Amino acid sequence: MPVTVDGWKMPRFIGPGTRAAFTKGGQTETMVMEDTVLFEDEVNPVEEMAGAARAVYDKIKEVRAASPQPKELAD
Repeated sequence: MPVTVDGWKMPRFIGPGTRAAFTKGGQTETMVMEDTVLFEDEVNPVEEMAGAARAVYDKIKEVRAASPQPKELAD
């Protein structure tokens, strides 16, 4: 997708992109970090999905507030 910012055409190698990086976070955990680039007409639908995802993190915070130490993993 060609991108122009303030009349300057960005070279392809520095254009927008989406990526996800995974790394081992422990013996049984994996951590993921993501960058997502959106077009203007994609922003509002994605903000709605982000609101639903926020509910997940709010619930995790609620569980940890009630029990700061996670239960041990079952074998």
